[in-house]
Amino acid sequence: MSSPAKALQPTTRAYFCGKRGYAMMLDLQERLFRQRIDAILNKSSTCLPDTILAVEHSEPVYTIGRRDTSAGLNSPQNELPIETFKTKRGGGITWHGPGQLTMYPVANIQSWWAASTMPNKNPSPIRWYSDVLEGAMGGTVEAFGVPTERRCVGLWVPSAGGAESSRKVGSVGLQLSNWISMHGVGLNVSNDLKYFDRVVMCEMPDKRATSLHTEMIARSISSPPLPSVEEVWPTLLASFASNLHVEGFHAQEFNASSWSDNDLIASVLQNSKQS
Repeated sequence: MSSPAKALQPTTRAYFCGKRGYAMMLDLQERLFRQRIDAILNKSSTCLPDTILAVEHSEPVYTIGRRDTSAGLNSPQNELPIETFKTKRGGGITWHGPGQLTMYPVANIQSWWAASTMPNKNPSPIRWYSDVLEGAMGGTVEAFGVPTERRCVGLWVPSAGGAESSRKVGSVGLQLSNWISMHGVGLNVSNDLKYFDRVVMCEMPDKRATSLHTEMIARSISSPPLPSVEEVWPTLLASFASNLHVEGFHAQEFNASSWSDNDLIASVLQNSKQS
């Protein structure tokens, strides 16, 4: 991404982490999250950079947010074939795994909101940020020729033939403290949609999930090879930057897909302490 003449300081760090386990990435998020909050509570004079972690989770998992325990499951939790994590993010239950692009910004959203020049900006930084994330996913999906719509929470795609109802292609879930946010979005690119049949999305049992590949094929937009998760990531990052409407926003990008877990953790934590 190009950097405008006027750049925010410090620069945001954006990592494409490749395929990683959910537990490891959750732990890394939580360490960054706590580091940022501790700096605020200790009134540190050091301005720490925001960090964006993008990942394709290597194994399928369900995650359950604060709004829900097991009410969103169509099967008892102990009968699910994959691991389930309880988290502190908002929302109910969702799925992460291979074929989904997940983006986790660990950032001060109040600072971004204050600097944003978005027209008709929502007066609530939290609602504004949710709009930004939905818009970022929408811009990404539309860049590949698929129309989108926003309703309930998340990103939806209208039926290609018009006979069926809209299907959900992207989800938003956040955890906040002292205006620092973690968790983020899950954008379905090429994932197996059967896992979503076991959960209730947005407390609407009649709704179904879809993916970018499914919708591109339905609309005869592209023949194989369709874009991989890694190939979609630059479009999502650019769309996120555009939807922020923050003059001078710049992300220093790292392709960490070949790094070991230990090297990724060490580099991210070290860079997060440097402005």
